[in-house]
Amino acid sequence: MLIRHGFSEEIGARIGWIFGELADNALTHGKGPCYLMCHRFIAAKKGKFNFLAIGVADMEVGIHNSLRTNPKYSQLDAKTALLTAFKSNVSSWGDEFKRGKGLTDVIAISLGNYSYFRVESGDMGVSFPWDSAAKWRQPMSSVSGTRYSIVLTDAEFKDVSRKKADAFIEKLLRTL
Repeated sequence: MLIRHGFSEEIGARIGWIFGELADNALTHGKGPCYLMCHRFIAAKKGKFNFLAIGVADMEVGIHNSLRTNPKYSQLDAKTALLTAFKSNVSSWGDEFKRGKGLTDVIAISLGNYSYFRVESGDMGVSFPWDSAAKWRQPMSSVSGTRYSIVLTDAEFKDVSRKKADAFIEKLLRTL
């Protein structure tokens, strides 16, 4: 469907990956329904650019409350937990389940596209500018759960490894 609207096959694959990971997190960790939204818009600046805005949300427990069910992360404050959740092998599940790669992959895709990425969970929001520290924001709504907003450009994606995504998150954690 995206190809019919002028998007590349590559962005379609990455969007499918993002939807799959974030929807799985909402259902697995949020333990409730998941809401998905996708909107296309075109901007003309030295040519024609396709953008795709993606929204994924659940109205359940939120990242901090979910992560604190794992004793390994139970003592983290809300800001640290929110950023830590994006590191590889971090999950509310125990280490024996070998989970916790999905949010790292979403960060890697966003880094590779220089996309806009914002996460809201509980009473805080954070946006990830790829060239500076995380920007902490008031959430747009006061509902429980977690909300993700990503704006991707239909441009070539640079492959970013989980190791580089982890290093990016580590850098942000050092600013807290």
